[in-house]
Amino acid sequence: MAQADMLYDAQKKSLFIAYLFLLFVGSFGAHRFYLKRKGSGLIMLACTVLGFLTVSVGIGAALLVIVTIWTVVDAVLLPGIAREYNTQLAYDLGANTRTNSVRIG
Repeated sequence: MAQADMLYDAQKKSLFIAYLFLLFVGSFGAHRFYLKRKGSGLIMLACTVLGFLTVSVGIGAALLVIVTIWTVVDAVLLPGIAREYNTQLAYDLGANTRTNSVRIG
C-alpha cells in the first residue's frame, strides 16, 4: 500500500500548477494537456493557432473569442477536472495493488 501512496503522490496533478498553466498559456490548452485532457487541449491549441493565422480575414477573431470564453469557463471547471483526474488515479493505483497483492493463509 505504501508503494501505491508513493506512486499517487508522484503522479497526482496540482490544482495550483493547473491554474498557472491556465493563467499564462491557457488559450493554448496547456492546462488541459497537464490534466491529461489531450483531445480538448489539441482543439484549444488548433483554434488558437488558426485564430491567429486568420485574424486578418475576420474568422480568426471569432475563434479567439470562443477560446477566450472557453478559457474563462475552464477557470471555473478546473477544480473538478483536477479532482476527477486525481480520483481516477487513486482508483487505478488502488485497483492495481489489490489485484497484484498475494494472499497468504
